[in-house]
Amino acid sequence: MNNKEMFGKAITVSAGLFVVGLLGWLVSWVVLEKPPWGIFVSMLALLTGMTQGAFIIAVLLRTASAQWGARLYRVAAIIALAFMPFAVLMTLIVLAAQGGLIPWAGETDQHFWYSPVFFIARQIAYLGIFYGLTYRLFRTSQLTGPRGAQVGNHRMQIMGMFAAITFVLGATMFSWDLGMTLNHHYADTIYGAYYIMTSFFGGAALIVLLITYLNRTSRSGFFTALHYRNLGTLVTALTIICFYGWWSQFFPIWYANLPEETNVMYLRIFSRWTIAYAVMMVMVSVVPFIALMFKQVRTTVNGLSSVAVVILIGLWIQQYIYSAAPLIERGKVADLSIISLPNIAMTAGVIGGFLFVLFRLLQRYPNAYTEPADADRSEAEADYLFTQPEGWSSSS
Repeated sequence: MNNKEMFGKAITVSAGLFVVGLLGWLVSWVVLEKPPWGIFVSMLALLTGMTQGAFIIAVLLRTASAQWGARLYRVAAIIALAFMPFAVLMTLIVLAAQGGLIPWAGETDQHFWYSPVFFIARQIAYLGIFYGLTYRLFRTSQLTGPRGAQVGNHRMQIMGMFAAITFVLGATMFSWDLGMTLNHHYADTIYGAYYIMTSFFGGAALIVLLITYLNRTSRSGFFTALHYRNLGTLVTALTIICFYGWWSQFFPIWYANLPEETNVMYLRIFSRWTIAYAVMMVMVSVVPFIALMFKQVRTTVNGLSSVAVVILIGLWIQQYIYSAAPLIERGKVADLSIISLPNIAMTAGVIGGFLFVLFRLLQRYPNAYTEPADADRSEAEADYLFTQPEGWSSSS
């Protein structure tokens, strides 16, 4: 099966989802009294974090010299790069509409953080630096021959470190702007850290689903049982870490009982969002924790992939409650329940567009999911990411 046959149907379906979803969301602007910005902001925050988190997982595996992470490196980089055009475009739209969307826009007299110029500058700097480093790292991973062994490994180590630092700092500010400060005057020291944790959580789930699809369609067996076993362990650990992050956020707010903090918690938990919040907690904490306790779920393709789907749906609900609920409360956006046609349309459109770019990139770079036939390649053409993986540990 060639690349065109392998991805042809998937590309067509994802393009259809993008067009239909985008049109459906635009129609909702005409029908509704207020624009449905809530799902737009939540999808931007959710997928930007998850796709970038997927690549940083691969970077950290490279830094930790985990040999099994070598085969995930290019796939994870492609995940991040596939969402890049949407992250940039959607962020620019939010920046253009900030006056009618962001509650604190224009309140420069209160704090420099509220300056529109600084707001625009920090988003552009974050996305520009991160995606620039990601693209350079991906191109570096494509180096072959002695240059790949001598230059590539050094670049991957140094630039990978800067990419991780950029993600931590940038994602913290990004989460504040598209989540925490939408609840005006709400300040939570855990919010940025929790957003980063859930980005890794969702990124790991994305990797699981993508390698499952690639293994089944290409039939190459490029990703082995070792990858599922280790990813299952990683997802289990992230389940516990994310629940700990949630509890670290909830407990001090409950204990201190400050109105500017407890009001936000009451909005999420003890309001019209109660059922959705409970469902979300079950999907991102209870189901993964219990399911992944069983080895047959944690180490098998079907079991781990099913858990990954549950996690992603749970994170989608969570981000909508965190980003859209405060905007709805303030009357900034259309008052929509989580399961509504405009929300489903926007979600399908963004996912469809992301998958379209993702499959096109995978089509162009088959070495991300197929092992090169080294017997037919000279030493000068050898893929040193695998043949001489300096920096990756020789142990599994």
